[in-house]
Amino acid sequence: MPVEGKVADVSAAIITALADRLDAPVLPDLRTGGGFTLLVQFRGAHEAVLQRSTLVAALTTVTAALGEQATDRMITKGYKISVTAAGEIELLLTDGFEIAFSFATHTGVSAGIWDGRDHVVTFIVDGGPRVASVVVDERLDDGGETAVQGWAFHPRGLGEIGGSSVRLAPEFGGTLSRFVVYDRALLTTEAIAAARALSPQ
Repeated sequence: MPVEGKVADVSAAIITALADRLDAPVLPDLRTGGGFTLLVQFRGAHEAVLQRSTLVAALTTVTAALGEQATDRMITKGYKISVTAAGEIELLLTDGFEIAFSFATHTGVSAGIWDGRDHVVTFIVDGGPRVASVVVDERLDDGGETAVQGWAFHPRGLGEIGGSSVRLAPEFGGTLSRFVVYDRALLTTEAIAAARALSPQ
């Protein structure tokens, strides 16, 4: 059965043809218990992706909204998915004020995600328990040998981050072949099923 909650699904053909930003739905507010899931399918070589490391950039500069007061203050809010110096895949979330949250895979490199073949990484962010987790291909990242667990709590005050203006593979040394957004936090089993559906049969 298809996984429910999909609000954006961008294929390789669209990514290649896209000349500018993609209009996407605003992500749910985490402070109200909402959640979301971001899935990327990609391939590349380790050396190349470290040189050009951004898979998805959904950071937007807007005027800060401070109650009813007019303000000239500008903030940058949204999210970014990129490759860390260690070769792991990292999700950055920011509300543009004082709260930012970064969360990366722990087992991506050891799982061989830079072997030149397609791989899927799925970030799940749940505003209810304030937990972020990640599925690498069809396995829940459990922290591997570098962390006690593969999940993390995100900050309590992190809420509406936007994310409606998305640039796909703006600076990526590999190939981004799929980008999918769900407007809810998928169950781990659903994330595994979504990744499996993209795998060659």
